Amino acid sequence: ITAGEQTSVRSSERSTPLSTPRAPGSQRRRDLLPNNPIGPRTDYMTTEEQSRMERIARAVRVCTRIDSYLFLGADPVARNMDQLQANGITHVINTAGTVCANYFKHDFTYLKLNLYDAAGEDITCYFLDVIDFIERCREQ
Repeated sequence: ITAGEQTSVRSSERSTPLSTPRAPGSQRRRDLLPNNPIGPRTDYMTTEEQSRMERIARAVRVCTRIDSYLFLGADPVARNMDQLQANGITHVINTAGTVCANYFKHDFTYLKLNLYDAAGEDITCYFLDVIDFIERCREQ
């Protein structure tokens, strides 16, 4: 279900009140359910915060072209064989190897990095491996 497909819920039907204090000038989006199926709960967020969450929910499903030979995508893209093939992708750098599988290991060449999504994660030790992998891919 996308945000556009969700139905409005009147305050009398909600289990949480709509009258919680908000910052001046911000307003609560009443058209999203408290247990939003596209992401985290949004009933406590400002309109701007909800809009950002909705944009993120849409963006993770997009395979973004960085250059003629380099694309960026999240887990939903990595799971989508049709989208990968449509973009001519032959090699994948899986930077979330601790939580995401190499979904099509017989169809693509993978570089799996066991990184954690944490501010303290030191990624510099992977730079040379990633650069070498990309250069080898471009030579093929």
